[in-house]
Amino acid sequence: MQRNFAKSAAAILAPILLTGCFSSGYQPNANDMQLAVYAGKAAYPYETKSEFAPHLFATVAPDATITLYNAGDESYSEFEVWVNKLYTLHVDKLDARSIKAIAPKYFFNSKAETLVNAPANTINLVQIYVSSTGKLLDVQGPILPH
Repeated sequence: MQRNFAKSAAAILAPILLTGCFSSGYQPNANDMQLAVYAGKAAYPYETKSEFAPHLFATVAPDATITLYNAGDESYSEFEVWVNKLYTLHVDKLDARSIKAIAPKYFFNSKAETLVNAPANTINLVQIYVSSTGKLLDVQGPILPH
């Protein structure tokens, strides 16, 4: 099953990679203290039923860098990325047919801890919450390193 998922993801993601719409790495417009305070105040939207996002994928690198792939025609603006329902980061935009790599140092939990030094295999759920629409989207994956 995982092999089929990886093949399907590769087929869908290949056009994105080939078109050159790659962001070298997301740089939040806030410092570490501001990111930690934001995460401390953020609340995971437990009351919202999540929806499958057919065009959003995530991979996790060995260093726990999370790369979001948007293979669809819809852009997403002003949303929260949630990792394992514990770590969060506000992201300004993920354009249609684009890629955004986010270093683990930018994800904070309510205790001001980051994903730095987290083993990649402990990251098992990546979601985005778009507050303007009230949608909680399950990102496909994450695809982990071997």
